Amino acid sequence: MAHIFLTGATSGIGKALCLQLLKDGHTVFGTGRSKEKLHALEEEAPGDFHPILMDLASFSSIKDALKTHEKTLSQIEILINNAGATSAKKIITEDGNEMQLQVNHLAVVYLTHWFYPLLKTNQGMVITTSSDAHRRTKFSKKALYDQTPYKIFKRYQETKLYNLMFMYYCDRVLGRDPVRFYAVHPGLVKTDLGAKNASWLVDKVWKLFSAPGQDPEGPVPTYLKLINERPSEYVYYAYERPNHHLPVVEEEEKQTLLMTHACEHLSISTFGVRE
Repeated sequence: MAHIFLTGATSGIGKALCLQLLKDGHTVFGTGRSKEKLHALEEEAPGDFHPILMDLASFSSIKDALKTHEKTLSQIEILINNAGATSAKKIITEDGNEMQLQVNHLAVVYLTHWFYPLLKTNQGMVITTSSDAHRRTKFSKKALYDQTPYKIFKRYQETKLYNLMFMYYCDRVLGRDPVRFYAVHPGLVKTDLGAKNASWLVDKVWKLFSAPGQDPEGPVPTYLKLINERPSEYVYYAYERPNHHLPVVEEEEKQTLLMTHACEHLSISTFGVRE
C-alpha cells in the first residue's frame, strides 16, 4: 500500500477519492484549508488519515505545512494535485497572483517541484486533475501573464490547460522512469466548485450546468486505475481510458514558456531540485 499526498481532500472528488484510498488500505495525507472540515474528515476516515492544514492561495501556508510535516512526508510515493478553486470576481492573493492561477496551477507546479526528489527515490507518480474544459480555450501569453480581462470560467479553462501542458512537459523532460506523470479529466461532476466565491447568478448557472453530472465518486476509478496499474503509455486519462487533448498541449515552445513563467513566479532555478 502507498503513502499518498492528496490536495483538496475535504470535499467533492477529493473527499470521495480520499475515503476510497483509505478503504483500500493506503495511507493518505490530505490537505484542506478548513480546520473544521479536516477534523470532520478525520472522524469519518476509515483508515490511516493524516490531516494537513494548507491554503493553496498562500505560499507561506504551503511552505509552513510542508516544513511542519517534512519528516512524515518522506515516504510519499504518490502526489495527487486535485484541489481547485474559482471566483466570480478577480482576487489577487497575498503573493501577488490571480487566485485561480495560483491555486489551480502555480501551487501544482510548486508541490510537484517540492515532492519530486522524494518521488524519484520512492519510484512514485504524480496525478493532476485537469479537464476537457481546456478544449474551450487557447494558449495565450497575455492570459498567462494576467494581461487579459478576467472571466471566471475562461480563467478556469486556462488553468486546466496549463496543468495538462505541465504534466506533458514533465513526461517529456523528466521522463517516465522512475516517476510517472498523469492527468485526469474527471468529467462533469456535481460539486460546488463553480459556485465557490461566486455571485448568486454564477451559483445558479453552475448548479444548472452541473445538475446532470455524476456524483463525486464517479471519477474515482480512473485515479485508482493509474495508481494500481501504472500504465506505461499515455498521460491524459478519462473514464479509465486514454483521453484526447488539444495539439497545443504538446507544443514544446509553449510548454517552455509556461514553465518559465511558473519558475519565475515561484523563484525556482532548476525545476525538481530543491535548494
